Amino acid sequence: MPSIVDADRLAVIRRRFVDFAAAYPSLPLYHAICTASAEDDEVAELLLAARPGQERPVLLLAALHELVLRLVEVAPDDPPAVARWFASLTDPAQAPAPDEWRTPGSWPEVRDLVLCHREQLRATIAGRTVQTNEVNRSTYVLAMLALASPRRPVALVGFGTSAGLLLTPDRYDVRVTGPGNAELAWGDRSSAVHNRADDRLGTLTVPALHPPRIVARVGVDLATVPPEDHDTLRWLQACLWPDMPERVERFRAAVRQRQQLPHRDRPTLRDGDLTDPDVVHGALAAALGTATGDAHLVVVTSWALTYVERSRRVLFAEALAGFARSSGARVSWCSAEPADAVPGLPPLAQGADDRGVAQLGVHRWQGADELDPVSWGSADPHGRWLEIPRP
Repeated sequence: MPSIVDADRLAVIRRRFVDFAAAYPSLPLYHAICTASAEDDEVAELLLAARPGQERPVLLLAALHELVLRLVEVAPDDPPAVARWFASLTDPAQAPAPDEWRTPGSWPEVRDLVLCHREQLRATIAGRTVQTNEVNRSTYVLAMLALASPRRPVALVGFGTSAGLLLTPDRYDVRVTGPGNAELAWGDRSSAVHNRADDRLGTLTVPALHPPRIVARVGVDLATVPPEDHDTLRWLQACLWPDMPERVERFRAAVRQRQQLPHRDRPTLRDGDLTDPDVVHGALAAALGTATGDAHLVVVTSWALTYVERSRRVLFAEALAGFARSSGARVSWCSAEPADAVPGLPPLAQGADDRGVAQLGVHRWQGADELDPVSWGSADPHGRWLEIPRP
């Protein structure tokens, strides 16, 4: 019998599966899994093994995706039957026909796999955290850098950086398209990593909005991922959604590009907890120490603070403020998080729909002086569209 506490946690987990399924009806596999898991305690209870803040459907889905990736690696000529439901692993010509997705669809095979590998999945869920390097988020990262520091070079520090692929947004081919197909092109057009977004309000496609030059790059994560670490890179791929194979291809292209960079040109990655002031101060000092000129220290979090226990999130902002006061540096924290995840950030403009979007905002310090936080607008969590009203 589960304890009362576990029963309460399981009820929350089941509700999160319902919410995920409702938010993403266009994902045939993950919608089906979440809909069924909400009613299946044998599957849902696996998330009870997760660390605080990580009891999310995406963690179980990632653990399942990694299991299938691993099984395919072991026997590429004889993949498990369940692999055919994963668009990231299946030749489109071999994908299930539309009528095969109808009930019972993928669930019987998925459930059999989950229960057969229950303890392996439980161990993965207990030992891993969601680490999503969605490279297309470069679209809103570059937009935020342009807004935060239009005239000064930037020492860029990413927290929740994983493999650090968002520390080099200026080295990808990034294009933002506004009304009338007006296009804003950023980064390197020769890159094989293509990031695209729609400017839904038509406010970004103006000549004045140019991302600044990045003169230092430092990333921090509980467990950073070197670009040659095959096993952990597989986990990062597993955190992407197989129903969106284009995300997987973009990730692979970004990893290849990173692997080809000389070591001297790669970002510096540091392991640590973003709620630890010593970790935060060390990373910021390292970025300023390697920057050239009068660099503006810009910190970016993208869908990272949401996985920190709510009561501890303010510790991050306090650490940034403490560094600004002690160093006299100009510090900006650009955040792209769920609307209620960032302490002190004002809400989106009245009438804006904040459900399932990333709220873009900035906290700023000029030495001892803290400026009022600003909400810039919103974006698709995967960077596919931006809505930044004119000030």
